[in-house]
Amino acid sequence: MPRALTEAGRLLAARIDPDQNLEFCVRVGIGSEAPTRCLGLSFEDGRFRGLASVWPSFSFATAPERSAPNTAHATLGSNGGTLDVCHAAQDCFVVRVAPPKPDAFDEVFASLPAIGVPGSSVVVVARAEERWTQQGVLHSNLLLESFDTKRRSKLRAASVAKDEWPTRMFWLGQKLLLVSCAREGVGCAARVVDPKNLAARRLPVTLESDSRQSGGDAGGLEFEDPSGRRVLVDRSGSHLIWVGRDGKLERRVELWPAGNQDSFTCRAGLRNDRQLVVLRAGPHADSVALVGLDDAKVGRFEAPACP
Repeated sequence: MPRALTEAGRLLAARIDPDQNLEFCVRVGIGSEAPTRCLGLSFEDGRFRGLASVWPSFSFATAPERSAPNTAHATLGSNGGTLDVCHAAQDCFVVRVAPPKPDAFDEVFASLPAIGVPGSSVVVVARAEERWTQQGVLHSNLLLESFDTKRRSKLRAASVAKDEWPTRMFWLGQKLLLVSCAREGVGCAARVVDPKNLAARRLPVTLESDSRQSGGDAGGLEFEDPSGRRVLVDRSGSHLIWVGRDGKLERRVELWPAGNQDSFTCRAGLRNDRQLVVLRAGPHADSVALVGLDDAKVGRFEAPACP
């Protein structure tokens, strides 16, 4: 791998071939004329090979989610100051969360992260409560709120963080996992949330605003292992963690020394149901790790350097 690509390259594309080996491309800059190098890696013998072709749009295959489908949703009417909460299509109600804006020209709607608590009529919603001035947003408060759609009432609310906006929530089993991103800066926080009292605890990992992308810059940072635990890969590629169904941190595995969080994001994808591949970006774009999801066994591979 040329040193210029190793130090400043981003992951253009990556995939697992039919023989469960890795093919990936690293590029510096943008456009078809930007310096690019594509390599193949055989996991059996640890050998890299050069690839002549450049694939700008292939991606890691992502396994289907094992978690139960979520039927809840919430929609915020910004100008009207209302929140429409649904546990299912036929079980909805509207609650006021802010004063209306009668002078607003048009209503603005936003879909919010929401999840229904199994076996109940409770929905947990995450939203950013913003305070505006004439110059723009002064600050925002990341809120968690729970609602009972049968009783049509708000149960409780909790402030989680400042100047973050929520992107997604999903079930771990007994707890929720909330991902929220900094309004300014790089990376997103992951927090375990108790749906009963909305207590939130931050996990030692930094994610991305959209961890399951499609197209050339594809891959993921969030996975499930065969037992249903969540596996979260830090965006720097330095480590990954296992989170149990009860929200407890069960395991942390170090892959490489922590890098600069402002560098390009690493990418990860499933080699098969029991192995995860992690690729680092610049300044370590020659580094690949193969991680066992069951036993956390790690194999590390470094592409040979060249001028």
